[in-house]
Formats: sequence, structure tokens, C-alpha cells
Amino acid sequence: MSSATNAQGFGWQHSPVAGLRQSFSNLSDLSRWAALIGGLAILTVLVVLPMAMLFYGSVRDEPPGLEGNFTLQNYAFLFTPAFGMLVLRSVVIGIGSTALALAIGAALGVIIVRTRVPFAEKLDALVIVPAYLPPFVGAIAWIVLLSPQVGYLNIALRSLGLPTFNIYSYGGIIWVMGLYYAPLAYLYLRPALLGIDKSLEESAMVMGASPSVSLRRIVLPLAMPAIVASCLVIFVNAIGDFGIPGVLGFREGIEVITTALVRLVVKFPSDPNTATVLGIMLMAVTMLGLAVNNRILAKRDYTTLGVRGRGLGQARTGRWRYLGLTVIVAYLVIALVLPLLAMAVTSFQKFPSPKLLSSNWTLDNYRFIFSFPAIQRSIVNSIVLSFGAAAFGTVLATVLGYFTVKHGGRLTKFVDYLALSTIAVPHTVLGLGMIWFWVSVPIGIYGTKWILLFAYVAAFFPFSLRAAVSAFMQVDNSLEEAGRVFGASWGRTMWKIVVPMIIPALLSGATMMIYYSFRELTASLMLYTAGSEVIATAIWELYSEGRFVRLFALSMVNVVIVFALVALANRLSRVGGQHGQP
Repeated sequence: MSSATNAQGFGWQHSPVAGLRQSFSNLSDLSRWAALIGGLAILTVLVVLPMAMLFYGSVRDEPPGLEGNFTLQNYAFLFTPAFGMLVLRSVVIGIGSTALALAIGAALGVIIVRTRVPFAEKLDALVIVPAYLPPFVGAIAWIVLLSPQVGYLNIALRSLGLPTFNIYSYGGIIWVMGLYYAPLAYLYLRPALLGIDKSLEESAMVMGASPSVSLRRIVLPLAMPAIVASCLVIFVNAIGDFGIPGVLGFREGIEVITTALVRLVVKFPSDPNTATVLGIMLMAVTMLGLAVNNRILAKRDYTTLGVRGRGLGQARTGRWRYLGLTVIVAYLVIALVLPLLAMAVTSFQKFPSPKLLSSNWTLDNYRFIFSFPAIQRSIVNSIVLSFGAAAFGTVLATVLGYFTVKHGGRLTKFVDYLALSTIAVPHTVLGLGMIWFWVSVPIGIYGTKWILLFAYVAAFFPFSLRAAVSAFMQVDNSLEEAGRVFGASWGRTMWKIVVPMIIPALLSGATMMIYYSFRELTASLMLYTAGSEVIATAIWELYSEGRFVRLFALSMVNVVIVFALVALANRLSRVGGQHGQP
């Protein structure tokens, strides 16, 4: 056999150097495929298998981990009056919350984007801040304000001879949900309002139309796809919310699908089989809603008819702009300032009391939460698990984000879809799927902190993946090719060249994972055991025990940490954006 034949057999068609480069290329391809397969295997364990076990549990007659028989009897619950009432309550609360959130969000959007309200740039950032408050903490704060007998606002209303408000009601649940989902509506409507060509309104004004007519006949119809999309997303989030109905609905027996699902799992006697049926139905509704939303967003281009609409404050509104400023300030006071102030005041009291001039002041509540072992452990666990989930998720996002951007194809598209699918899965459902899967796998994960870590990664990994995908889109392929030319493997090229360039974006996604993991309640409540408490479950336990002053002290600590994480996320997002600019 000639040397030329040997060279061709080893892929050295031209020279030993070329053959060496080809060998490194083959090794690099192998390492890339190994990374892809590894990432897919991890996603399968975190997402696919727990969801598959959910369906498996719905056709079994025994709890997870026990032998049993196949049956369809669990689905009989769907045809009972009890299920019908759960659906009715969930839909009523979902529709009411959506309507209120849309009304507030649309008003904020029109005022900030379409009028020349003072301080528009600062208000544009401030109206998002109420969304940073954990929803169940916001619900607890409103108990201080609107509790029927001792709520601060109810006492003030009663002293003025005005009717009071019962926060433990359908109206109370809708009120709190509407306040804290309004920023979500604003975020959906803002781009649509910015994209509408202002020349259309100018033409209407030339024809004699008033600003209100222009708004009703031009702006809102053009923004309709964004309005519908925001309604769907808010409705899906509202019916999948456990914290607010759990806090405000329990006292009056207002049970919805999410609270019933958690009750079936955590209370004694438990009924996880029936819970799986509820979980499947809830997941089906949320996936349908988000699928319709994605279809609407895919066709929204026609709402943007020009490029002259960009920029805040487009319409001349004269003195009306100060009315708009008043509306925005009122929203911020109601949704953020009053609840936080009420919690802060009560956290320094020996017992909840509206008599602020009494001697009922103490630091004992804060001393308690920083000295009680279980609460100390919950704070430490929250920090460790949230940072651990962010680290795990960021590494996984880096690998899968690379393949999503640089390779494409059906397999990587499937991986991307699979990774983002947990957005459509309510955390009650995700937690239940985790229970069924890890109880059935005899490797000692259930009942430990690991199951919480896996749940957080599965639930919030999409934040890191989106950040990684955006960053990889800005990295030129020539950088990777240069590394391969000099003989570096794919892994070494990634570690030494590519990853350092996208670190700011990866840190931004990681910080968002930390933030959402730290405030997560529903899956944590279903999965934690003694020793693996987190701060959200500690707050819930204090609420369940009626220890309100200590509850508010812990809630204030939680709020301070969450706001610090948000500030860090915003900082890293700005750094990442600057890093990606040419």
C-alpha cells in the first residue's frame, strides 16, 4: 500500500499538517455531539420523564413508589360537581384578574408611551417594579391593609363612614392578582404602542378627531394582537397561580384548581393520583393558551405600519399629562408603597395593631427569624439552591444555546422547544411530576435538597437559555474556526474564546434564575421536607400558624433580598447589552 493510500485512509489528502487538523476536527465534532447528547439527556431527566410520570400516575390506583394496577377511575373526578366548581372558580378569577390587569396595564402604556407625561423614562422603569414583589407576599401585605376588622385601610374607611372591603373574597383575589399582573400587560403592550406610526394620529387630528377618538379608533385597534396576547398570558398565569388564592381564599373556602392540587398532595390523607388528573388538565389549558398566544405574536407584524412611532411621549396632551402622572403615581402607591409600608410597620410590632402611637414596638420579630434554626436554615437553603440552580442552568444553557444558534436542524430545534416547554407548565404541575418521578427512582433524591434544585432548574432554565441564545447570535463563527485551525478542541475553544465573550449575558440569565428560584413557592411547598425548607415555605408555614408579626419580618427580609437580586439582574443586563454592541 502506497503512502498516498495511507494518507487518504487517515484523511491526510494533502499533508500531515492537514491530516492533523482533520483529526482535531473529527475529535471536535465528537465532543460537540457528546455535549449535545448530554444536554438532551439532562433535559429528559428534568422535564420529559417527570411529565411522563404525571400521565402514568393518572392511570394508576396507588401512590408513586407502590405497586398497583392500571385504571381510568381517576378521570371520573372530571365529571363530578366538585371539579366543575373548581373550574368555575378558576375561570371567574382568571377572567376578572385579566380584565383588571389589562385595564391597568393599558392605561399605564397609553399614558407613558403615547402622551408626553413628565418623567416618562423613569416611570417606564418604575411601573415594572411591583412585578418584582413575590405575589403571595403581596397578598399577605394586603391582608394587613384590608383585613375585615383590623386592616389599616378598612379602619380608615370605617372612620369616614365609608363601606369596607373584605380581602378574603373573590374580589380580593382578583384585586391583588390584577395589581401584580398589570406590569405583565404593560410589557406586552409597550412595544406595540411604540411601533404605531404617529403620523396616523396626526392625520386624524388634522381631520378633526380628538385624542380620545384617535386612541379608540386607531391606536387600540392596531395594538389588538398585543392586547389579545397579553390577555392570554395573564389568564394562563392567573389560573396557574397558587400563592394568591392560597393566601386569600382559604379562609372563605374559595378553592381553585391549583389550591386543590396542592391540598391533594400535601394534606393527609393525600390523593396524588387524582392530583395528577388536575395537573394534566391545568397543563393542557396553559399550553393551549400559550400556543394561541405564540400564533398571535407570529402574525403581529401588521400592527407596525411605520418607524416614526418610536420614542416615549408622542402626543401633545397639555394639562392632561399631569392627570396621567397622577394615575401612574397612584398605581405605584397602591401596588407597591402601601403594601410594603404596611408590612414594614407590622414587622416591628409585638402584635398586629393599627394603633401606631402605642408602645407596641419591638425588634424581637427580627431577632427571632435570625435566631430560630429552621428559619435560619430556610434562608441559607434559598441562597444555596437558587445560586446552585443558576450555576447548573447556566452551564446547560451554554451548551444547548450554542447548538441552537450555530447548528440549527430539527434535533436542535427540538431541544430548544423542549427546554422552553416548562414555561407552559404551572409549577404545581411540575412539582407533582417531580414527586412521581423521583419517588419511583430509588436513588435517594426525593426528600432531599436535590429535588428542589432540579425543580428550580427545570422551571427557570428558559431564562438562561434565552440569554445564551441571544449572546451566541452576536459571536462570529470565525472565532471558533480560528481556534480549530490552531488545533484546539471544541471544548477548549468554547472555554478559552467563546464563553469569555458572552459572560455578561450568561450572568444576566443566571441572575434571573437566582431571582425566580429564590421567590418560588408552589413547587417548593410540594417538594420540601424537614431540613430542606426554603424562605418561601417558611413564610407559608408562619402564615398557616397565624404568626403574623414574625411572618412580616421574614417577608421584609425576603423582599430586600429579592429587590437586591433584581437590581443585580438589571445591572448585568445593561453590562451584557453593552458587551454585545459592536
